[in-house]
Amino acid sequence: MIESIINNNLCISCGLCGAVCPVKCISFHADNGLNLPSINHKICINCNKCIRICPGKGFNFSKFITGGHYFITGDSIKTQIARTRRKKFLESSVSGGVVTELIYNLLIDKYYKSAFVVRDNEYKTFPITQQINGHDDFTSSQKSRYLPVSHKNCAEYIINHPDEKIILVGTSCFVHGIINLIREYNLKRDNYLIIGLFCDRIMSLNVIEYFRHHSKVKDKIKKFYFRTKDSGGWPGGVRIIKADGQIIDLPNTERMKVKDFFQPERCLYCLDKLNVFADFSCGDNYTGIHSDKNGSSSIIIRSRKALQIWNKYNNKFEVWDSNIDRIIEAQHMKEREKNYIFSLIKESEIGSKINYTNFDEPVITPEIIKDYNNKLSRIRLGESYNKSPSKMLNFMRMQKLKSIILRIFRKIFLFS
Repeated sequence: MIESIINNNLCISCGLCGAVCPVKCISFHADNGLNLPSINHKICINCNKCIRICPGKGFNFSKFITGGHYFITGDSIKTQIARTRRKKFLESSVSGGVVTELIYNLLIDKYYKSAFVVRDNEYKTFPITQQINGHDDFTSSQKSRYLPVSHKNCAEYIINHPDEKIILVGTSCFVHGIINLIREYNLKRDNYLIIGLFCDRIMSLNVIEYFRHHSKVKDKIKKFYFRTKDSGGWPGGVRIIKADGQIIDLPNTERMKVKDFFQPERCLYCLDKLNVFADFSCGDNYTGIHSDKNGSSSIIIRSRKALQIWNKYNNKFEVWDSNIDRIIEAQHMKEREKNYIFSLIKESEIGSKINYTNFDEPVITPEIIKDYNNKLSRIRLGESYNKSPSKMLNFMRMQKLKSIILRIFRKIFLFS
């Protein structure tokens, strides 16, 4: 039952369970910054579709990765660095505008009927995917959200229109759920172009409330941009538009320092930063090659279908050669091995698997357990932020004070 996912803090608020329920007994409610499902047991028929679709329960990587490749990296045909030549899309993007350019051309040329993307930055409630076609404003769907996105309406549309060719965009947890959905409903995988986004972790909606109380804001927020090049170019900073229209720009460090607090616990166990089951995987280019203030994207072409599309529209982009090893290094992929160890600790606590992999069983050291517990304690502070913001803020102040004292002692020791 899907309630076990909620009780074990494995839900990522994707909304897919609500889409597949045949009797519509699943509703959603806000809780600790997440959009969690609730089951009406009076009408539930115990079909278990919700749990079969749920990406939060875990995923069998070794079943789907072919060719014996390292599952954290996934299969790849071609790896490149690129950015769109279209000035409007490049300026509105967080990095290289590649995803927008691909979707635009594929819809205009009618290879796909529609695409599902997130379009607003207001966050009065949880963001949801919306359907767009070639006549829509594509710039409104640009820029990173970093929040749990509900794909419920997207999944419902797929189920009700099984023969339509659709472009799907999302993080790896959503892609895992879509793979489950395709299998559950015997859909044609080739009908869907999956553009997967690199994802280190998302944040709960509590982060918006945190920034509303920021010393430079202290007001209602009309629009919130986690990252935008408008404030000095790539990699971009935080931009907040207050209710009165005033624009507040904050450095990216303001977002980074709270990621540990506002990430959902499920992100601790995620291995799929590079979205290995997508057709295209796309993310910021941190390789140092053409990583200028205009922004560019690292692109991993994973399927033959994606390669054909890339070759067709190659002239729409500035393109440079890259390789998977550069991306692995730039994206700090070795850290995902620690996530695997965290998942083993969690598995021992809940009595069920989260990640099925080809990894050798690692030694779980006391240091790893301490690190895991420290990360969980920060997440719990972030979960309770709306109810008790002072706990998290006091913790952050103490950590900053400890860091200052440690630096002072290091300097004293260095010059003694």
